[in-house]
Amino acid sequence: MVFVEVCGVTDVPEGQGKPFTVNGKGIALFNIEGDFYAVFNTCPHQDNPLDGGTIEDLVLSCPFHGWQFDVKTGKHLTFPNVGVPVYETKVEAGKVFVDL
Repeated sequence: MVFVEVCGVTDVPEGQGKPFTVNGKGIALFNIEGDFYAVFNTCPHQDNPLDGGTIEDLVLSCPFHGWQFDVKTGKHLTFPNVGVPVYETKVEAGKVFVDL
């Protein structure tokens, strides 16, 4: 595992997502009750960004067409063979790190 520092914990407001480019990869980082989840920031439906999506019960809804993904696994809720890559996160000393 190679964890890369992405931001400070206060850089992503509670209940929201924010886009980052880390080592050339676009990721969407979400803060859910102080836990951080990172997914590839492109919906497989029409290649729209996911960072503006809403999260409810760990389900990420694409802001463009409503496709829904489990933010922990990246799997689409309806089509199990569709998904987005997810990346492990950790928080240390007030900073968020993502394993890329």
